[in-house]
Amino acid sequence: MTTQPLSDRLEIEFDAGPSMLLEHGDITESTVAASLELRTHQSPSGFAGFARYEVAHIMDDFFSSGLATDQTLTAGVRYGADVGAGAIGVELAPRWLNSSNSTDDYLAVELFIDAYYPVLDDGVGLIGEVSIDRRWYLNNDLAVPGKRRDWRFEGFAGIDIANLLAPPPGRPNPLHALGVGVLWLEVDSNLDSADRSAFKFLPAITLRANL
Repeated sequence: MTTQPLSDRLEIEFDAGPSMLLEHGDITESTVAASLELRTHQSPSGFAGFARYEVAHIMDDFFSSGLATDQTLTAGVRYGADVGAGAIGVELAPRWLNSSNSTDDYLAVELFIDAYYPVLDDGVGLIGEVSIDRRWYLNNDLAVPGKRRDWRFEGFAGIDIANLLAPPPGRPNPLHALGVGVLWLEVDSNLDSADRSAFKFLPAITLRANL
Protein backbone atom coordinates (compact mmCIF):
# COMPACT_ATOMS: atom_id res chain seq x y z
CA MET A 1 0.00 0.00 0.00
CA THR A 2 1.29 3.48 -0.85
CA THR A 3 -0.32 6.92 -0.51
CA GLN A 4 0.65 10.04 -2.47
CA PRO A 5 -0.68 13.57 -1.77
CA LEU A 6 -1.88 15.41 -4.89
CA SER A 7 -2.79 18.75 -3.30
CA ASP A 8 -3.76 20.27 0.02
CA ARG A 9 -7.15 18.55 -0.23
CA LEU A 10 -6.62 15.44 -2.37
CA GLU A 11 -4.55 12.26 -2.13
CA ILE A 12 -4.35 8.99 -4.04
CA GLU A 13 -3.70 5.50 -2.69
CA PHE A 14 -2.54 2.39 -4.52
CA ASP A 15 -3.07 -1.01 -2.90
CA ALA A 16 -2.19 -4.44 -4.31
CA GLY A 17 -1.67 -7.97 -3.08
CA PRO A 18 -3.12 -11.42 -2.46
CA SER A 19 -5.83 -12.52 -0.03
CA MET A 20 -7.44 -15.80 1.00
CA LEU A 21 -10.78 -16.90 2.45
CA LEU A 22 -10.58 -19.61 5.11
CA GLU A 23 -13.58 -21.79 5.92
CA HIS A 24 -13.50 -24.66 8.44
CA GLY A 25 -9.70 -24.46 8.32
CA ASP A 26 -9.56 -24.93 4.53
CA ILE A 27 -8.73 -22.30 1.91
CA THR A 28 -11.83 -22.04 -0.27
CA GLU A 29 -10.96 -18.98 -2.37
CA SER A 30 -7.89 -16.85 -3.13
CA THR A 31 -7.60 -13.47 -4.81
CA VAL A 32 -4.94 -11.25 -6.34
CA ALA A 33 -6.18 -7.66 -6.55
CA ALA A 34 -5.06 -4.09 -7.17
CA SER A 35 -6.96 -0.89 -6.43
CA LEU A 36 -6.57 2.84 -6.96
CA GLU A 37 -8.44 5.28 -4.71
CA LEU A 38 -8.80 9.06 -5.00
CA ARG A 39 -10.02 10.80 -1.84
CA THR A 40 -10.15 14.04 0.04
CA HIS A 41 -7.98 14.42 3.13
CA GLN A 42 -9.73 13.36 6.32
CA SER A 43 -9.10 15.12 9.60
CA PRO A 44 -9.09 13.08 12.85
CA SER A 45 -12.78 13.95 13.19
CA GLY A 46 -14.66 14.75 10.03
CA PHE A 47 -15.93 13.67 6.62
CA ALA A 48 -14.05 12.57 3.50
CA GLY A 49 -15.24 11.60 0.04
CA PHE A 50 -13.62 8.91 -2.10
CA ALA A 51 -13.81 7.04 -5.42
CA ARG A 52 -12.09 3.69 -6.01
CA TYR A 53 -11.43 1.32 -8.91
CA GLU A 54 -10.36 -2.28 -8.24
CA VAL A 55 -9.54 -5.23 -10.46
CA ALA A 56 -9.31 -8.71 -8.92
CA HIS A 57 -8.61 -12.18 -10.23
CA ILE A 58 -10.51 -14.81 -8.23
CA MET A 59 -9.05 -18.32 -7.95
CA ASP A 60 -10.10 -21.62 -6.46
CA ASP A 61 -8.33 -23.07 -3.41
CA PHE A 62 -4.74 -21.81 -2.84
CA PHE A 63 -4.16 -19.72 -6.00
CA SER A 64 -5.26 -22.61 -8.19
CA SER A 65 -7.55 -22.48 -11.23
CA GLY A 66 -9.08 -19.11 -12.14
CA LEU A 67 -12.77 -18.59 -11.42
CA ALA A 68 -13.38 -15.02 -12.60
CA THR A 69 -11.93 -11.56 -13.06
CA ASP A 70 -13.90 -8.76 -11.39
CA GLN A 71 -13.80 -5.00 -11.88
CA THR A 72 -15.39 -2.84 -9.18
CA LEU A 73 -16.22 0.88 -9.09
CA THR A 74 -17.01 2.35 -5.66
CA ALA A 75 -17.77 5.89 -4.51
CA GLY A 76 -18.92 7.13 -1.15
CA VAL A 77 -18.30 9.08 2.01
CA ARG A 78 -16.45 8.31 5.24
CA TYR A 79 -16.74 9.83 8.70
CA GLY A 80 -14.08 9.40 11.37
CA ALA A 81 -14.05 10.48 15.01
CA ASP A 82 -11.83 10.10 18.04
CA VAL A 83 -13.60 8.48 20.99
CA GLY A 84 -11.47 8.85 24.10
CA ALA A 85 -8.19 7.06 23.43
CA GLY A 86 -9.73 5.14 20.51
CA ALA A 87 -11.24 5.95 17.15
CA ILE A 88 -14.30 4.97 15.13
CA GLY A 89 -15.05 5.23 11.43
CA VAL A 90 -18.23 4.92 9.38
CA GLU A 91 -18.38 4.47 5.61
CA LEU A 92 -21.39 4.46 3.29
CA ALA A 93 -20.73 3.53 -0.32
CA PRO A 94 -22.61 2.25 -3.39
CA ARG A 95 -20.64 0.15 -5.87
CA TRP A 96 -20.92 -1.64 -9.20
CA LEU A 97 -19.16 -4.93 -9.91
CA ASN A 98 -18.65 -6.28 -13.43
CA SER A 99 -17.39 -9.86 -13.63
CA SER A 100 -16.16 -12.13 -16.41
CA ASN A 101 -18.81 -14.48 -14.98
CA SER A 102 -21.91 -12.48 -15.94
CA THR A 103 -24.14 -13.99 -13.21
CA ASP A 104 -21.85 -12.33 -10.63
CA ASP A 105 -22.56 -8.77 -11.89
CA TYR A 106 -24.30 -6.67 -9.24
CA LEU A 107 -25.08 -3.26 -7.79
CA ALA A 108 -24.66 -2.85 -4.04
CA VAL A 109 -24.75 -0.43 -1.12
CA GLU A 110 -22.58 -1.07 1.94
CA LEU A 111 -22.49 0.39 5.44
CA PHE A 112 -19.11 -0.25 7.06
CA ILE A 113 -18.12 0.55 10.66
CA ASP A 114 -14.68 0.06 12.18
CA ALA A 115 -13.25 0.83 15.61
CA TYR A 116 -9.81 0.80 17.29
CA TYR A 117 -8.94 1.08 20.96
CA PRO A 118 -5.35 0.87 22.30
CA VAL A 119 -4.78 -1.51 25.20
CA LEU A 120 -0.98 -1.31 25.59
CA ASP A 121 1.43 1.63 25.58
CA ASP A 122 3.27 0.30 22.52
CA GLY A 123 0.15 0.71 20.36
CA VAL A 124 -1.30 -2.79 20.43
CA GLY A 125 -5.06 -2.38 20.29
CA LEU A 126 -8.45 -3.96 19.98
CA ILE A 127 -10.02 -3.75 16.52
CA GLY A 128 -13.54 -4.39 15.34
CA GLU A 129 -15.26 -4.18 11.95
CA VAL A 130 -18.90 -4.64 10.94
CA SER A 131 -20.40 -4.38 7.46
CA ILE A 132 -23.97 -4.59 6.16
CA ASP A 133 -24.15 -5.10 2.41
CA ARG A 134 -27.22 -5.16 0.14
CA ARG A 135 -26.66 -6.63 -3.34
CA TRP A 136 -28.90 -6.60 -6.42
CA TYR A 137 -27.60 -9.07 -9.01
CA LEU A 138 -28.17 -7.92 -12.58
CA ASN A 139 -28.35 -11.14 -14.59
CA ASN A 140 -30.38 -14.30 -14.23
CA ASP A 141 -28.76 -17.66 -13.65
CA LEU A 142 -30.46 -20.01 -16.11
CA ALA A 143 -30.42 -22.74 -13.46
CA VAL A 144 -32.64 -20.81 -11.03
CA PRO A 145 -35.78 -18.66 -11.42
CA GLY A 146 -35.65 -14.91 -10.80
CA LYS A 147 -32.81 -12.52 -10.07
CA ARG A 148 -30.71 -12.93 -6.95
CA ARG A 149 -30.99 -10.46 -4.05
CA ASP A 150 -28.64 -10.76 -1.06
CA TRP A 151 -28.17 -9.31 2.39
CA ARG A 152 -24.58 -9.86 3.52
CA PHE A 153 -23.47 -9.38 7.14
CA GLU A 154 -19.82 -9.58 8.15
CA GLY A 155 -17.88 -8.83 11.32
CA PHE A 156 -14.29 -9.05 12.54
CA ALA A 157 -13.02 -8.80 16.11
CA GLY A 158 -9.44 -9.16 17.26
CA ILE A 159 -6.21 -7.33 18.09
CA ASP A 160 -3.76 -5.38 15.93
CA ILE A 161 -0.22 -6.50 16.79
CA ALA A 162 1.71 -4.77 13.98
CA ASN A 163 3.65 -2.63 16.45
CA LEU A 164 4.92 -5.72 18.30
CA LEU A 165 6.92 -6.53 15.15
CA ALA A 166 8.11 -2.96 14.56
CA PRO A 167 11.84 -2.38 13.83
CA PRO A 168 14.03 -0.26 16.15
CA PRO A 169 13.13 3.45 16.53
CA GLY A 170 14.08 5.54 13.53
CA ARG A 171 13.32 2.84 10.98
CA PRO A 172 9.93 2.70 9.19
CA ASN A 173 7.54 -0.10 10.08
CA PRO A 174 6.75 -2.13 6.92
CA LEU A 175 3.47 -3.30 8.46
CA HIS A 176 0.43 -1.05 8.21
CA ALA A 177 -1.78 -3.49 10.14
CA LEU A 178 -1.62 -7.06 11.39
CA GLY A 179 -4.90 -8.19 12.91
CA VAL A 180 -5.53 -11.58 14.47
CA GLY A 181 -9.04 -12.56 15.47
CA VAL A 182 -12.29 -14.15 14.34
CA LEU A 183 -14.46 -13.44 11.31
CA TRP A 184 -18.25 -13.86 11.22
CA LEU A 185 -20.07 -14.07 7.92
CA GLU A 186 -23.72 -14.59 7.00
CA VAL A 187 -25.39 -14.30 3.61
CA ASP A 188 -29.20 -14.23 3.49
CA SER A 189 -30.39 -14.55 -0.12
CA ASN A 190 -33.74 -14.89 -1.85
CA LEU A 191 -32.17 -17.97 -3.48
CA ASP A 192 -31.68 -20.80 -1.01
CA SER A 193 -28.65 -22.09 -2.90
CA ALA A 194 -26.80 -18.80 -2.24
CA ASP A 195 -27.33 -18.76 1.55
CA ARG A 196 -24.27 -19.12 3.77
CA SER A 197 -24.45 -20.68 7.22
CA ALA A 198 -25.55 -18.15 9.85
CA PHE A 199 -23.23 -17.11 12.66
CA LYS A 200 -20.23 -18.95 11.27
CA PHE A 201 -17.05 -18.02 13.11
CA LEU A 202 -13.84 -18.24 11.10
CA PRO A 203 -10.21 -17.73 12.19
CA ALA A 204 -8.84 -14.74 10.29
CA ILE A 205 -5.59 -12.84 9.82
CA THR A 206 -5.47 -9.44 8.12
CA LEU A 207 -2.15 -8.04 6.91
CA ARG A 208 -1.38 -4.75 5.15
CA ALA A 209 2.12 -3.59 4.32
CA ASN A 210 3.42 -0.08 3.67
CA LEU A 211 5.39 0.53 0.46
